[in-house]
Amino acid sequence: MAVVPIRGLTRLTEINKAAALAMAAIGRVPGAAIVLPNDALLKLRWLERGGRDFREVTNVMKSEVNDAFVDALRLVARGKAPVSAPWKAAAEAYRDRLATRLATSGGDVKSRLRKLRPSTIRRKGHSRIGVDSGLLLKQVSTAATRVTRENA
Repeated sequence: MAVVPIRGLTRLTEINKAAALAMAAIGRVPGAAIVLPNDALLKLRWLERGGRDFREVTNVMKSEVNDAFVDALRLVARGKAPVSAPWKAAAEAYRDRLATRLATSGGDVKSRLRKLRPSTIRRKGHSRIGVDSGLLLKQVSTAATRVTRENA
């Protein structure tokens, strides 16, 4: 039986370059974050201690953050985005999920949040969990994202 080498594999250099860019995106940037004022972070921690963890990692959050990362990674592999783009996209997805939770009294984690006391509802004038003045929601929804470190 004869072995006939294939022909036409002319894009191997492009594929190798895309793979190298993808590996750089994964390996060079160790993470990302959202930037919040200290009072906003303290409020989120206070809510968490009170049985209202808006930052809880769920399958919904994982899916959104990972999908954003992979979509941006595809752009990196095509040479259309910097290697930090997947991390930035993941941070933006995280911020948006957190803001959605605050805007919807918990969204995908609502069933796990401790309910408000009747006295709290009377004081606030509504039963929205995580929203008092609306400042926290505004701070989270407008938070900047930051790639935590990128090696040269």
